[in-house]
Amino acid sequence: NIEIISTDCGLGGHGGYAYIDATCTPLELELKSFCPDNGFARYVVTEGFDSYQWNTGETSRILDIDNAMPGVEYQVTVTSATGCTLVLRDTLPEFPSLENLEPSYFDSADSITVCFGEEIFYKPTGTNIDEVYAIELGYSATEFNIFADESRVINFVTADNFGCSYDTTQLFVTVEYLELDVEVISTCSGAAEGEIIINNTSVPVLLTSLQNDEFQNIYHYTDLMAGEYVLSFKNGSLCTFSKNIVIVEKEIPELDDLIIKPATCNLDNGTISAFSNNDIYQYSINDQPFTANSEFSGLSSGAYVLSFREGEDGCVEEETIIIDAFDPPRLTVQVIDSTSCGKDNGRVILSTVGGFGQLQYSANGGGFKTNPTFDDLAANDYEFIVRDADNCRDTIYGSVFARAYLSMEQVVRTPATCGENNGSIDISLNTTDIPYQIFLDSIECKDLFIDSLANGLYSVYLIDDYGCQDSSLAFINYFAPPILDSISFQQHPCGSSEVEIAIYGRTYNDSITYSVYDDLFSSKKIHSLSPDIYNISIKDDLGCIADTIISLIAEDDFKMPNIFSPDEDGINDLFCVPHIDEIDFIISFEIFDRWGNKVFVFREAINSKSEICWDGKYGNIIVNPGVFVYSLHLKLKDGRELCKYGDVTVVR
Repeated sequence: NIEIISTDCGLGGHGGYAYIDATCTPLELELKSFCPDNGFARYVVTEGFDSYQWNTGETSRILDIDNAMPGVEYQVTVTSATGCTLVLRDTLPEFPSLENLEPSYFDSADSITVCFGEEIFYKPTGTNIDEVYAIELGYSATEFNIFADESRVINFVTADNFGCSYDTTQLFVTVEYLELDVEVISTCSGAAEGEIIINNTSVPVLLTSLQNDEFQNIYHYTDLMAGEYVLSFKNGSLCTFSKNIVIVEKEIPELDDLIIKPATCNLDNGTISAFSNNDIYQYSINDQPFTANSEFSGLSSGAYVLSFREGEDGCVEEETIIIDAFDPPRLTVQVIDSTSCGKDNGRVILSTVGGFGQLQYSANGGGFKTNPTFDDLAANDYEFIVRDADNCRDTIYGSVFARAYLSMEQVVRTPATCGENNGSIDISLNTTDIPYQIFLDSIECKDLFIDSLANGLYSVYLIDDYGCQDSSLAFINYFAPPILDSISFQQHPCGSSEVEIAIYGRTYNDSITYSVYDDLFSSKKIHSLSPDIYNISIKDDLGCIADTIISLIAEDDFKMPNIFSPDEDGINDLFCVPHIDEIDFIISFEIFDRWGNKVFVFREAINSKSEICWDGKYGNIIVNPGVFVYSLHLKLKDGRELCKYGDVTVVR
């Protein structure tokens, strides 16, 4: 079933199209094999279904049946991807009677005798012979191509009209072959030294031919160049056998390495050393007998011929070798520079004539090096040695001296204190006999004592007239001046005549003395003071001072006005609490009329208020002129409590 659904797309007048294409493979239950000789049969069902269910219980697409019996029905149910099912049935056919078969029959077996290497074309013959299977050859054909490489038997099988084996025949192949022992001797490059030797002891009558020449009873061919040859031979039969013979060039001997050591130090100590990975190489020098020894020593300067070969029968190669002679090295000193600026910077430059190979130099028994210049030497006496590649040596002596120089022996630093630029650097030198310049950072100084310095890191440079330099890093410490952190006041009730204060400060090492009376310092930090103006100071052990002034107001100095006129003319319109900057907190500020009514009240910390005043109003209405009583209870910043009582007159 195919269902096509469309939906309305408006009034656009669109057309819709559907294309359906399908192909089907014929659904078959096919008998693929049924052979009467072994009772085997095979059914195959068309592929492509989701499942297969045979009446035998098998679920595969192919059903193999052993002991198949004619007349038995087999059926299979196939199920498609959509769930549709179909049942297929078939009955094994009866075997036809022998008289109704159309069997194939071979003629009698065949025998063939051929020469080795021939190509045989064989076609089996008989009744109803069409395609035949050759078991040993592994393929079916009507005619077979066989290469005669060995004697053997080949079996052929025919089939009846059911595809079952029915008749067999054989082909007997006899191959004549002559195997001889042939020895091949190689030759050196460019020489006719090759040989072919044939062992004919096992063949009574044997004729041979080389390169298709006339057959003769020759069994040893000599004087052959390197190359490819065709050796043919026969033993009286009609078969001729050929063998490809290759005479190769013997491997040319090659040396992996050749080391030539010259004669040095005026001695006959030259050496020729030959190296090869082939351990059967033999060597000779100047036509001496060949030996396995590959090194020739004790040679004077001159020309030598080195011969070498691979074993006694190997090809001989030669090399002409020249042994050179080298005089021993002769050492001289070119330059000696003294040390300067107190450093190990002396220098000696050597030179050499003669010697063999790379020259190496040593100073005072140190390691050898190839550079003849010795830098960074301390003032000292030195023994210099030169040696060449053959360890021939020469020795010479020299001394490096030290030149006077100027340096800073001591740099004394004084820290900056009391918040001022009063640090200093005092420099002492190892000598004053040499003119010099001294710099603090990049600024030249006229004196070795440098003062008025702020704290920080300074670079001190000293340069003498010889160009020697000395430097030092000088750090000027900074001791911060003492800090007067706070002055705390102890709380006192109303009527107290003195104030107790505690002074708190800090220094770089917490060593502080205190003073409230000019320059009289002590370790006492708590003092009882009468109302007055005081200079409070703290001092550290470097004498640095931090101070401040406090004013303790007397109660008599805290005077309230006794009259004001709240008529909003801008003159004396408010009744205010004096000395606001001395007050920490208003405990209570209350005003009463003559009948005891409270017309104004204020209670809170001063904080940022600039004034605390009564504007002469009660309930937002200016009171009538008259006398009013006030009560003021407050806490001063110095810790005392102050109580004031009195009256104020309101006028207009």
